[in-house]
Amino acid sequence: MTDHKAYAAEVAAGLGMHLDRTWGNPGSARIADGLEHSPEARREYYLHWRKGRIEAYPGYPKTNRSFPGTRPGITVDPKRGPSVVAAEIQRRLEPRYLEILKAVVAYNLEEEIQTGTRQVFAADVVRVFEGTGTPVSLPSHGQSDYQTELIVGGPGPLGGHVKAIGDGTRVQFDRFDVPASVALAMLRCYASWRAE
Repeated sequence: MTDHKAYAAEVAAGLGMHLDRTWGNPGSARIADGLEHSPEARREYYLHWRKGRIEAYPGYPKTNRSFPGTRPGITVDPKRGPSVVAAEIQRRLEPRYLEILKAVVAYNLEEEIQTGTRQVFAADVVRVFEGTGTPVSLPSHGQSDYQTELIVGGPGPLGGHVKAIGDGTRVQFDRFDVPASVALAMLRCYASWRAE
């Protein structure tokens, strides 16, 4: 009977990686390189023993976008030995995997930058209303990787939602109820900006 843990550790060593964890019966394993503090950039493979074969799949950092080909897997006969399994992963799986991993990491980095820009905008909105007695909140249900939403309160039905969208350079007002004179002042600002 194969010792799946030892086998996976040998495959990992053949790839210059380490055995991260094992689980299940007959056996599954995750192997990864040593970039523990940079999970977005580390290589990660999952090995599953099924029907007398080893299935190997790449692991990717969490992302909110799908990338074509992110789950290309291969199968290898474990009787060929851990070093052959490692070589097959390198030859058949790794070139496309590293290409997609690079795109995923770049996308996630850009998304973090955009989220940071929107958060700076949100902090500016909060500062605008400081000391006015107007409540401003950032409800968790209004936050995503694409928008940062604030709720600006007001007396009675006044106030509304302000949403910084995408890269933070656009803002939407939603259900924003203000007196006509305030709306006119807002629209004058907008018209002045459009005329520039």
